[in-house]
Amino acid sequence: MVGRKLFDLTQGWGGTHPFGVPVFVVTHKAPDDWRHEGFTFITDGVENAVRQAADVAGDKAVGVAAGDMARQALATA
Repeated sequence: MVGRKLFDLTQGWGGTHPFGVPVFVVTHKAPDDWRHEGFTFITDGVENAVRQAADVAGDKAVGVAAGDMARQALATA
């Protein structure tokens, strides 16, 4: 799970996250021209992003990148 700022800074990792995992991007607006698979843009809040990421992860851990995004995710717990 990442915020839009990190997503933009990394230019979406060129469409492939370095860990090869699904990426949930918390943002106010999803990009109109993003065509890479494995990226889900969540526009309705961190809590929903945490829920969706956990559903996809199943019994595996969900990683949260960057300080403020981690703070927001922990606040939903």
